[in-house]
Amino acid sequence: MSRLVRRLFAVLVCLLFALPVSASAARVLAPTIAGPAAPGTGANASFVAIDGNWQGSTVLWDEANQRYGQGSAIGAYAWGTGVWGRADWDAIFTPGSAVPRLGAWSGVVTEINHGDTCYNQEYSGTWGSARLVPLSLPGGTPESPCAPATGDRSAQPAPANLDNWVSRFTGYIRITDPGQYNFSVLYDDGFFFNLFGEAGQKVQLGLDFLNPRDRLGFTENLELSVGLYQFELGAWDRLQAGIIDLRWWRPGQTTWEFVPVGNLVAGVGLPGTFLLGSVGVLLAWFFGRRRVAVAPGAFGPPAGPAASAGPA
Repeated sequence: MSRLVRRLFAVLVCLLFALPVSASAARVLAPTIAGPAAPGTGANASFVAIDGNWQGSTVLWDEANQRYGQGSAIGAYAWGTGVWGRADWDAIFTPGSAVPRLGAWSGVVTEINHGDTCYNQEYSGTWGSARLVPLSLPGGTPESPCAPATGDRSAQPAPANLDNWVSRFTGYIRITDPGQYNFSVLYDDGFFFNLFGEAGQKVQLGLDFLNPRDRLGFTENLELSVGLYQFELGAWDRLQAGIIDLRWWRPGQTTWEFVPVGNLVAGVGLPGTFLLGSVGVLLAWFFGRRRVAVAPGAFGPPAGPAASAGPA
């Protein structure tokens, strides 16, 4: 093979792997509950704001190499207050948690798109506006600094802004039209998303610790059938702007769209053999709750420009 032919072959290989995933390439995921289901009224949601002076974070930090995931617990450092990642989210939502709370709210929401006043003040023009987190600060709580989106990093107060808040959404996503789907999450600072199928099968994505704001989706489409798919979405924000936003996409769409309220089901009964399947889903969640798969991008519409999330 001549040198020219070898070079052309190498170029073709590079181009092949640079192409996006084709619409025919998808991971098949059977539903948690197969068959038609009644329209939903929303998803279960819980929001908690904690005392920003809490110094019990067990997220690990390597001070010498300036990276998460190894080293000492952040709570052991003098600056290590508040929420820093999934381990702290787990601690806050553990029944009987001793993490001090400033406020909490639970109920059903018709759309998964919630942020704080700093996010809406500085970033809604880029990423879209969000419903305010349904929590209010106790009287006398100092206003939170909010760095402007212009990049000069001079932090200005945002009226009644929340810091150190976490959220959890659960229920089922109702599929009425079989075919390929993708899901994405707009986050600040971190999140995890689990979508469960038949017999405890699960696809997941997420980013632990604190990260710059962005939208992240699955790297391959999902081939879904008519039925209900159980899901869990968890998120956390430490300082300044915070956002959590779940959307879906199908081939032919040019943008990510909110999952419609009729496709969000808060809960169902447990008839027949589904009880056994639910136990499988719960076991899969329990053993996988600390393993967060990171997807580097999404097949579908563009995620949008990255923006600063403030100091890490």
